[in-house]
Formats: sequence, structure tokens, C-alpha cells
Amino acid sequence: MTDFEAYANLLNRNFHADRPNQKWVTDISYIPTKQGTLYLSVICDLFDLSIVAYKTSTRQSIKLVLDTVRLAMEKEKVTAELQLHSDQGFQYASQSYFALTTQYGITPSMSRRANPYDNAMAENFFSILKSECIRIYKPETILEVQTFIDEYITIYNNESIPLSTKRSLFEKRRLFAQFAVILRLAVLFLSFPSGTVQLLGGLALFLQGTEKGKHFPKYLGLGKLFAIFLWILRFSTCNGRLECRIIMMNNIILYMGGDGICRRSVRGWARLKIILFYRLSRFCLC
Repeated sequence: MTDFEAYANLLNRNFHADRPNQKWVTDISYIPTKQGTLYLSVICDLFDLSIVAYKTSTRQSIKLVLDTVRLAMEKEKVTAELQLHSDQGFQYASQSYFALTTQYGITPSMSRRANPYDNAMAENFFSILKSECIRIYKPETILEVQTFIDEYITIYNNESIPLSTKRSLFEKRRLFAQFAVILRLAVLFLSFPSGTVQLLGGLALFLQGTEKGKHFPKYLGLGKLFAIFLWILRFSTCNGRLECRIIMMNNIILYMGGDGICRRSVRGWARLKIILFYRLSRFCLC
């Protein structure tokens, strides 16, 4: 491959991703100051629109793009096919960029010539950054711009809450990772004997009801989901419908009895738990 050769537009304005690190978009923007121009290179994940990596430089060079890709691959665990979309800038059409994406197993994609909407999500982030930060505070030096960018991207990833998800960008990413772990555990436990599954389920219930368990809120949500999956696996080992019903009611009592939220109110999580267990019980009795 020679320099300045364009890739196919594989993204084709399909900005939806089913999992993290499936589709990334990247671009470079410039921010003028009294000391000169600062160039910002970002990589945005289309799964949650979070900024997985960014780099700044006073030169619009190929090195700036390569350093951004390297940083993203160091931070993220890419376990499946990854598509990286860009415009037709000379940095993305260079031999160095081709060699780096090949090294990491990344599939490059490029916008069509003179079609900025093909990379609209990256362009949209730059627009938000400049309208909400740069144009308001008007930094005058390179150092001020870099400080504003660092602070803004940190807030953007961890505190901004899109109306469509009601969760911060990184929170959505963490929840997906938790579900992936639980699903892998569920597949593993399917091979366990019935007695082992019931023992693990009882252990999870016990830990959920202990006072010490309440001192670890970081892992509480994952523990609840883990317990639910264990119960589902227990139901799959039942020999009769009556036994399924007894186990279901017993789990509801034990689980909700150890949950302070359910003792205080029947709203929110408590109501959701009741609906969830009711539907699971109907499924088991079918």
C-alpha cells in the first residue's frame, strides 16, 4: 500500500454499536490561541460516545494520530473485531497509520471525499467542546487550552448524562462489562452439578443479607445480578413445578429480607424486584 490511499467507507453512517470497542471514530481539530494553534486528536467509541483516548500537540503530524491510537489500545481491552473510522486526512492515509492498524488488528474505514457527515460523531464532539468550553472561557495560552481539555473530557466521560440512557457514559460502559462477566459465569455454572449450583446460590444469598456486605456498595449491584443468575440456574435443575415455586418464594423472602431498601420502601428497586421474580416464577411454571 502506498501513502495517501483511501480506505472504503465501511462505517457508512451507521453510528450504532452493540458493544464497547466495536466501532471507533477519530478526527483532529485545532484550537487557536495567542501563543499558536493547538491540535487535538480524539478517538470516540460509538457504543456510548465516550472519549477513549485523546492527544494534543502544537503540530498536525502523523505522530499525533499514531500516539492517540496507541493510547486507546493501551487503555482498552479489544477482544473482537474493531473498526476505526476517520476522514481522508493525510495522517490517516499514511503508510505509518496503515502499519499501526495492521499491527493492532484494526479495520480502517474512511469517509468519502468532501463528506463531513460520514464522520459526524467525531465532528459533533468537537462542536460541543468548543461551544461549552473553549468559546466561553477563551483560553489565551497553550497550557490553558490543555488544562481545559483535560478537565472537560473528564467531566464529559464521567458526569454528562444523555437523556436516552439516563446514565453517564462510563457508567454504561461499566454495566456492559458487568453483564459480560455474569454471562460468562452463567455459562460456566451450567456445567456444575445441581448441588453445587444450589450451594453457590445459598452463599450469594447469605452474603447479600450480611451487614458486612453493605459496606461494599461498589460490588453490591454485581452481587445482586450474580445471585439472580444463580437462582435461574437453580430453577433449571428443578424436577417439578411445585419445587420451583417453593424455591422461588424462599429466595424472594431471603433476598428482600436482607435488603434495607426493600424494608424502607416498596418503590424503585423493591418494585422492580417483585416484578422480576414474579415473571421468573411464571416462566418456571410454564
